[in-house]
Amino acid sequence: MKRFFILIFLCIPFRVHADQKFIYPVGHSLFGGRLKIYLIYQKNENNIELFVWDPELKTINKSLSSRFNPGNVTMLPDDSGFSFIDDGIVWVKSFMKRSPSPLSPTDPIYAHELLHWIDGTSFYTSARQNNYFTVVQCDHDGEVDIVVALPEVDCLYPQKIDRQLFYIERLPIRQGDRESYNYSIMKTFYPKIIHSHFRNMALSTEDFEQEVKKIIKHDFDIDKSIAQKIYSVLPLGQKPAMFLSMISEKEGFFIEYPAKIKKTDREISCIYHHIIDQDGIWQQSPLFTFGLPTSLILNFFETNSMGPRLYESILRLVPVYSENHNGIFYTDFTAQSVLGLFFFDLSTHQKKRISPINTQKNFFSPIFVEGKLLYGGTIDTNRFADIKGTEKVPYMWEDDNSKVYLEMPSY
Repeated sequence: MKRFFILIFLCIPFRVHADQKFIYPVGHSLFGGRLKIYLIYQKNENNIELFVWDPELKTINKSLSSRFNPGNVTMLPDDSGFSFIDDGIVWVKSFMKRSPSPLSPTDPIYAHELLHWIDGTSFYTSARQNNYFTVVQCDHDGEVDIVVALPEVDCLYPQKIDRQLFYIERLPIRQGDRESYNYSIMKTFYPKIIHSHFRNMALSTEDFEQEVKKIIKHDFDIDKSIAQKIYSVLPLGQKPAMFLSMISEKEGFFIEYPAKIKKTDREISCIYHHIIDQDGIWQQSPLFTFGLPTSLILNFFETNSMGPRLYESILRLVPVYSENHNGIFYTDFTAQSVLGLFFFDLSTHQKKRISPINTQKNFFSPIFVEGKLLYGGTIDTNRFADIKGTEKVPYMWEDDNSKVYLEMPSY
């Protein structure tokens, strides 16, 4: 059974109407000189499509074959294509090729977390290896290099900032038959890893000397003889943490979530924390709380009326920092029992609602496209809807020739 889970601790679908469909942006590209937005369209939790949308013409088309159920779609930083995960396999789709190619790692790793592309050929991620999560770097050829691996410790949600690596450490604590965890934010040096392009270079290549200069210039050599030092930046105790997001070597954010979640819980209450290095001492402070509807992201919600579970679980509900707005955009479970989109101002610590108030539709975390905020959620397919009133919700319609168009809300 194909199903994509992004969370390590619980990853699993808020009570929504059974006929609700979702559409939301996951990335954009300027390949070919024209802006295109890539969207996940979820008809139901077993029918996921990746669409490409032209925001000028409003037209949408399939970007992948319907045989794929793509999750964790990530655009490559050189704008040459994108990656996605389907049934535990990483695929890479080049804009220059018709079909995506699977990545076959040389070492046995599985349960990939978020993929962070360093360039157009290599990425780092947290993946399970020998029953624990390690931080690895992989490339197109399947070469796998271990960045951080510790015995009986999970290394989760890595964030590479230049030559520094931050991640969340989860350490099991066993007391008789009971097991709990200690969490810490850790920091270490990111090793220099040579690209497979240079590894596999034939000695007879005419440009060999130029390539060697590139290796030296770009510091692509690797020296594993130096012992890796790992530092504890911030001990969190037994407060579960996820989705570490560093915006610099001295500042970042993370989500605190409940250690236990009951089947009868209507929502999961989370806290968004700010961490900052002040004169060599790391400080943390809670910014705001937000709720996530249990049945949308978990599969054990006890109700007589199950709505659709979000295929990518919590991934598209994670708060997003905006430097231009000096704040954070996030989703929250509202009094109307739907997900609303909000903004938290880091200067004033005030919040305001972005999405419409009087609606039964859900809204997910945004992406930033050319200075604008683009977001999605529950899609409106009412053929008789007033188009002028749909600028705040995703709206799909057909013309007389059955050509499909889409309007997406922006801010």
